[in-house]
Amino acid sequence: MKLLREYIRNLLIEQEEGQTELEKLQDIFVNNGAQATELGEMILPDSPEVKAMREIIDSTRSFLELFE
Repeated sequence: MKLLREYIRNLLIEQEEGQTELEKLQDIFVNNGAQATELGEMILPDSPEVKAMREIIDSTRSFLELFE
C-alpha cells in the first residue's frame, strides 16, 4: 500500500510541478470525482477537502439511487 501511495504521488508530481497535491486532485475531480476521491484518500487521508469530495460523491450516489 505504501508503494502504491508513493507511485501515485510521483505520478501527480510529474503531471504538473507547479501545483500542490490538492490542486492536482481538484483538477482530476472535475473529470472523475470518484477517482480523485480515492487518490486523495490515499495521499491526503486527513484533508478536509478530500472528506468534502467524499461527501459529494456519496450524496450524488444516494441521489441517483432514487431513480433506480
